[in-house]
Amino acid sequence: GEATGVALRSLSDVLNAIMRLNICEAVLSNLSFAFWPDNARAGMALLLAPLGAFRAGGQQDLSPEWLRLYLAWNANFIWPSHYCPDMMCFTMLAMPSLALGPPEQFQYRRAHTLFWVVRSTQITRRMCGAERVARAAAFGVPASEFERPPAEQQVPCFHCRQLEPRSDRQPLTSRTAKLTRAEGEVLARACGGDVGEGSGVWRRLALEVVPEQIASLTRVYSRMPKRGLAKLRLL
Repeated sequence: GEATGVALRSLSDVLNAIMRLNICEAVLSNLSFAFWPDNARAGMALLLAPLGAFRAGGQQDLSPEWLRLYLAWNANFIWPSHYCPDMMCFTMLAMPSLALGPPEQFQYRRAHTLFWVVRSTQITRRMCGAERVARAAAFGVPASEFERPPAEQQVPCFHCRQLEPRSDRQPLTSRTAKLTRAEGEVLARACGGDVGEGSGVWRRLALEVVPEQIASLTRVYSRMPKRGLAKLRLL
């Protein structure tokens, strides 16, 4: 009935808003501590492209070009900045249901994998000292590492061999970011936008996208179940 349609549109708006918030957070990260502005341009293309409304079965009108760019862009973002040593957040992108599944089912499935990435990170951070030392040892990190100040500790994670040039801390990421940027510029032009050099994309990010996402975050948070004003209820 009409009430069901209203509820479906509301849920659809929330799902699309959460996806955009997640992308915007990564774009800002790529312009700050995880500095890869080329990859950030690809993220901006994803943000500026329209996302279709969800249907009752969880399907959504989503272009194959958007899906392919998202997978490449997100993998490029995760590779140098992963926190969990199990690399689950990276390997999930290669799951057949995500990487090879139909575009109309991608975002609904991706939302589920992001939930489990969050839970994995929470579990990792809640590990007691002995568990952290044992897990770090499996990745070649000595127990003495945990005697250093927390901010200086080496987080046990997957490492790849340093490529040339050695002055580039992540040459693999830097090279692939040029490819994601190029694909992002193609997607943006197809949607009537521009994220290329001289397009004013960073001005638009600061003056339009970030304020929009802050307002969106406020709306999403107001709909979430809470135990108190600032404490969400666990689902």
